Amino acid sequence: MRSEKGKILPLAPRKDTMRPLRSMTALALTVIAAIPFTATPASADPLPLSYIHNSYASEVGIGVVYETSDGGAIYDAILPINRRTDRHLKWAQAEGYYIGPGYCANSFYRKGREEHQYDLHATGQLYTPRNLTTMDTDGVARWLVHTFRCS
Repeated sequence: MRSEKGKILPLAPRKDTMRPLRSMTALALTVIAAIPFTATPASADPLPLSYIHNSYASEVGIGVVYETSDGGAIYDAILPINRRTDRHLKWAQAEGYYIGPGYCANSFYRKGREEHQYDLHATGQLYTPRNLTTMDTDGVARWLVHTFRCS
């Protein structure tokens, strides 16, 4: 586009060409605003009644017990170091654990952000109760077990 004196003037965008872009931007923002950002994934597992976490600092895996009243074996499965029964084994509960010969364990239950000592230097088959003392406010009994070689 040239002016009267022969100077070249920059082209200005036409106002009507900007309207479709604005409309599409408004539509996109409306769609994005409708997407819930805090939605729970469809595959989320329900909260367990209780779980046992074999500490990342443990020296060995532990035998874990799903239900103590079933009169079965000493333990039902081996829980590797730094694993939880609800995630690793997909259990809805864990009622106890077993520490084999030569090793001991300290166990703690968690309420809120605090860990409370339960058993110290324990060996053999141990029970992790789910009661008002050991349950968190959401009703889950969260147990942490730390294994080490007994001296």
